[in-house]
Amino acid sequence: MEPESKLSLPFLIRKMLSFEHAATIGLRIETTATTANRILIRGATREGKFVLRHVPTADRARATENFRLPDIPLWVSVTDVDAAFKRGDLTVRVFLTIDDDILQKLCAGLVYDNLGISWPDN
Repeated sequence: MEPESKLSLPFLIRKMLSFEHAATIGLRIETTATTANRILIRGATREGKFVLRHVPTADRARATENFRLPDIPLWVSVTDVDAAFKRGDLTVRVFLTIDDDILQKLCAGLVYDNLGISWPDN
């Protein structure tokens, strides 16, 4: 594939942005939960796979955490890897950020022992 033809791929890449070198791209994870158990955020960018860990608070207070990424994600999933949450115990929202400003909500919903959320939606 020629270098210029990479710009015609069906997803957004950093070179398509006029501020490609100055901006920091990341994910913001917002959770509310009844127990403090870890969740995993998995995904991939053009640079490769990533795995992020987040532990929500146990008092239903909103917990927010920002993660830096090397590029715009191609896919993201959130799972309860330890099967510690039951239905209704945990809600998760995942946002794409540029310079810590929310650009777009990627996915949101309940996450528990046998159900995760992902973007793009499956």
